[in-house]
Amino acid sequence: MLFTIITINYNNKKGLEKTLQSVRSQSFKDFEFVVIDGGSNDGSRGVIERSRVVDEYISEPDSGIANAFNKGLALSSGDYVCFLNSGDIFSSSSVLEDVAEKLGAGRSVWAYGYRQRADAQGNILPPRKSEMENYGRERYITGRLCISHQASFFCGSIARDIKFNEEYQWLCMDVDFMFAFAAIDDPLMVGKVLVTYDETGISSNNVLSSLLVKWRIARRRARLLGISHVSIHVSYIKLFVRTFCVLSLKKLMGYLGMIRIYKLMASIR
Repeated sequence: MLFTIITINYNNKKGLEKTLQSVRSQSFKDFEFVVIDGGSNDGSRGVIERSRVVDEYISEPDSGIANAFNKGLALSSGDYVCFLNSGDIFSSSSVLEDVAEKLGAGRSVWAYGYRQRADAQGNILPPRKSEMENYGRERYITGRLCISHQASFFCGSIARDIKFNEEYQWLCMDVDFMFAFAAIDDPLMVGKVLVTYDETGISSNNVLSSLLVKWRIARRRARLLGISHVSIHVSYIKLFVRTFCVLSLKKLMGYLGMIRIYKLMASIR
């Protein structure tokens, strides 16, 4: 069984070095490593060229994340592919070995595990409750179960055929891609943390926008997935309202905290 690991990068030299080291440390060596760099000017290309673990790379401007992923797929030949973004790392040196053992004869179309998160301060946060739910197609499509593309492995031949929809260049291109796989078959659950995810990425900083795009994708794929539009709308309305309230509360708490600090400083003066 051959894995293809695809990493995309743009001006994230430090994060890229972490990812390269993580891939290099894998005990399972039947993999090819493809890096797609968007024409970085921070020295990333030099890091790639000096690395002995990278098999194929491109360093040139692209039109977005989906376009970069598709460039990686075009260079891939693995039985299964995974997408480990620059700054993300495997949770241990045995991840590929564990996944290969779980996939066995390779009859599964796709498989997934869990991700833990690294925040801007470097703190490691455990998987969210919504990422630990048992798989159910309706639960997944309606947003009650979250599956990370970084902790997922996809049949290479199908991935190269489906590709990423470049209509979604910057947000939720992975959601559309994974919903396409969900329409083919249910995934194999690996049942363990596979990846430490860099939480400072684009989607993480555009939570409400991402949720709206995911809602639109779910509506578009509802019939193919056998999920009712009513179920999708009800679930995503609840998700959007809850997320909006949580984000608003965080902003309010931050604002009140600033007021307290200002009053404290005024009293010291």
